[in-house]
Amino acid sequence: MVARDGHGRTNRVLPKRRSTRWIPRFSERDVHGGEDVKHHGVFHTVLVVTILAAVIGPVVGKVVEAVVGDTDWLSPEAAAHSIRFGFLTVWIPGLAHVFADMLSAPDLADSIEPLWPIYGGSIGVDLVWYNNPVVNWGLLVAGVLVNIGLYAYLGGRSFGG
Repeated sequence: MVARDGHGRTNRVLPKRRSTRWIPRFSERDVHGGEDVKHHGVFHTVLVVTILAAVIGPVVGKVVEAVVGDTDWLSPEAAAHSIRFGFLTVWIPGLAHVFADMLSAPDLADSIEPLWPIYGGSIGVDLVWYNNPVVNWGLLVAGVLVNIGLYAYLGGRSFGG
């Protein structure tokens, strides 16, 4: 199947796999009482990512402190600042996700407005397609290899150790 984006370019759309039949099938219209909610709407903004990190982050930090605070997995300094650690643990990946979506051409989803409400326009680079398996798997493999490389380079130590 082939789809065209807003610039007249063609893009191959991968067929849906049958292995996802267990996922309930409903539209965003069904969930939100007849109002369409864009996936890349308000939740893909710096403002909402920051608010969610401020709300969810301290909980994450305290859970991490309770679970691994007395082990070698978490330094005493990190445990002492578990709320800040939790905020950053949620905030940095959230912002990375928003900005990674800015690099993607909106082939399957709408473009994003990451600086709303300060700037309401769409911002995007159109560097890669969302459904490009080479890019998606390549980024996953690159991330795993970087982590393995850092672990090997540091000999199992942490950055601060």
